[in-house]
Amino acid sequence: MPRRPKGGSFGAKVPIELSELAAGVGDAVLGAKLSLDQHVAGVADQYKANPALSLLSPPAFAIGEVRVVIKFAIAEVERTASVRRRAKSGSIQAYVHVDSASLAEMPPHVISEIELRIVPETKRTKPKEDFSEVQG
Repeated sequence: MPRRPKGGSFGAKVPIELSELAAGVGDAVLGAKLSLDQHVAGVADQYKANPALSLLSPPAFAIGEVRVVIKFAIAEVERTASVRRRAKSGSIQAYVHVDSASLAEMPPHVISEIELRIVPETKRTKPKEDFSEVQG
């Protein structure tokens, strides 16, 4: 549940922390990938069970680049104290309004836009080197 900042400057809508919003988008993309993987497993079983389809490779599904453009307005910014000794400043938490009802009530000059881009990266595992034959 998003934390409500001390006082929102626009409307009665509850602002959300910007980092929570980004994490929610990431969770949604991962959930979609999980759903696709589960469907692929079911399709693979159907291919195995069908004599004609068993000769073919089952289809694979992938999520390509995901771009999400979010309009928002800053509701509040909080600076938290750093727990590290050498850090000069703490972290900043930004709370934002993203719901269309709140944004409709605001002047256009306070509304910004951010684009979140998620691109899958294929990682290939490196073969482990066998040092058992190396003599010391």
